[in-house]
Amino acid sequence: MPVLDVVLGETEGAQVYFVLDWFRGYWQLHLHPDSQELYSFVTHRGIYTPTRVPMGSTDAVAYCQGVAEEIFSDLLGDGILAWLDNILGYAEYEEALPTLLNKVPARCESYGLKLHAKKCAFFATEVKWCGLL
Repeated sequence: MPVLDVVLGETEGAQVYFVLDWFRGYWQLHLHPDSQELYSFVTHRGIYTPTRVPMGSTDAVAYCQGVAEEIFSDLLGDGILAWLDNILGYAEYEEALPTLLNKVPARCESYGLKLHAKKCAFFATEVKWCGLL
């Protein structure tokens, strides 16, 4: 997991931001078929086998962060920061932000990730990201 105080240092000099949030982040991540049986459990109605990453499992956070870093690997530190299902875009000038804004949602769409519209902000001069900034 990246250290937030360290990665936020990369935003120094930024004047304009956008924030994106995956809608129900963990639930959008598919659980590999080989792992599904490991997370199965018995209920009064039978055996339940999840097909999505269960929130609260011991490695769910690390897996979610790994997926975020894989999706945005070429953009991280170059105008984008990703912390689990929270994405921060930043630029020194407003003119530079649309380029990033075109890349990030397209990348999310290619991975089948849906964004939470009510938790997104665009062209902001101040944002709250992971409780900071």
